[in-house]
Amino acid sequence: WVVTKTEEGAPPVGAMAEFHKDGKLTVTMKMDDKEVKMEGTYKVEAHKFICTFKENDKEKSMTHEVAKISKDEMTFSFEGKTVTAKRKS
Repeated sequence: WVVTKTEEGAPPVGAMAEFHKDGKLTVTMKMDDKEVKMEGTYKVEAHKFICTFKENDKEKSMTHEVAKISKDEMTFSFEGKTVTAKRKS
């Protein structure tokens, strides 16, 4: 999934999230002209997904409510902000 529309403070346009079948997640984005790659895990529940990343030996979990999802597009919340992503082919 690639972010196509976002709000300030949420992942930037062009950020990419790869959800693997084994429950692992890879997020790649540009921050300050550097490519940042984060690896973690995810779980899916009803209309939300929960992502967990390690940060300085501590785990940080974030819950994202899914407002709309289809085969090719998804709109979800990120810390109260709206993000739209399209499936990368």
